[in-house]
Amino acid sequence: MNPYLAWSLIILYWIVYPIYLILYYIAYTVLLILAPITRVILFVLQPLFLFGHLVAKAIAAPFYFLARFEVSRVGGACISICLVQSL
Repeated sequence: MNPYLAWSLIILYWIVYPIYLILYYIAYTVLLILAPITRVILFVLQPLFLFGHLVAKAIAAPFYFLARFEVSRVGGACISICLVQSL
């Protein structure tokens, strides 16, 4: 390896690694501080997500029901295809 390249990589390592280490611990500390806050926010918003899931299921239910009666013609024979499992 070229000695100038080796020295430049060593110097670059000694400059970049401390910056990386400082940024890592800053991010880690920020996440530790924000974790309880985000848990409370998610706990409060949980009913909204559950209600949204219920509304989405209610909107999709007629389409699931109609999909049970979907019919495909293969080779002239009528074959019933059940794409949706029972709810």
